[in-house]
Amino acid sequence: MAKRPCRSLEQTAQILRVFVEHCNRPPGAREWGEADGERVMIGPWLCEARSQRNVGRLTEEQSHLMAEILQTHRSVCEPE
Repeated sequence: MAKRPCRSLEQTAQILRVFVEHCNRPPGAREWGEADGERVMIGPWLCEARSQRNVGRLTEEQSHLMAEILQTHRSVCEPE
C-alpha cells in the first residue's frame, strides 16, 4: 500500500476547524480525529503549529488562518 502524501498546513487546519466546531474547544496535546479514513494526531499538530508560529516560521497568511480558527477559544489556546 502506498503511503499517503503529507497534508498541507491548510488541509490540516481544516481538520482542526472541524474539531473545534464539533467539540467547541481546541484539541488537547494527545487528541486525534479521523479524516479520510486515517487517524490524524490533531493535538500534537496544533502544538507544533503554535511553536512554529512563535518562532516566526509560519507565513502571515498561515498565522491568520490559525488565529481565525482558534479566535473564539483564545483564552484556552493562548498562554497568558
